[in-house]
Amino acid sequence: MRGTMAMLVLAVGCAGGDGADDTGIAPAFAPMEGAWLVTSGEYEFDTCGGFASGEGMTFTLIDEGAGLWDMDPDAFEEYSCSCVLSGQDLSCAPISQDMVFDDLAVVIHYVWDFGLSFTSETSANFVMDVDAECEGEACVDLAASGMTFPCSVKQVGDVAHTGD
Repeated sequence: MRGTMAMLVLAVGCAGGDGADDTGIAPAFAPMEGAWLVTSGEYEFDTCGGFASGEGMTFTLIDEGAGLWDMDPDAFEEYSCSCVLSGQDLSCAPISQDMVFDDLAVVIHYVWDFGLSFTSETSANFVMDVDAECEGEACVDLAASGMTFPCSVKQVGDVAHTGD
């Protein structure tokens, strides 16, 4: 379960750059498409307990045109998210996820919210906010293992384009 949470951190990454064309007008900023790597991450807070940093995880950014981007975590393609680039900030639509643990009779409801602020075409700072709730008889057992519900996580860090 912790590995799944860490992989979803990947849903966060972009970068950008600027420069004027021969008309003297600076073109719109656009990060590099392709593979990105989470290079660092730290928690501002974690009331859930047990989230992994996501360092070393990868994702792919795809320019869909007109300021729209698609972010695909390489390990979890089913969690692709749609994002909007405004200036050098990339905002992604929240992702709702239910993790069902039949053996524990538990469902954990997550809402993931990601954003990137590009420092160049090949690097960015990310923010990930997660809210989680637990439903089922075994939620109390999860609390005994260090996970509390409802809970929230805020992680910040850096991502970099890998050149691929």
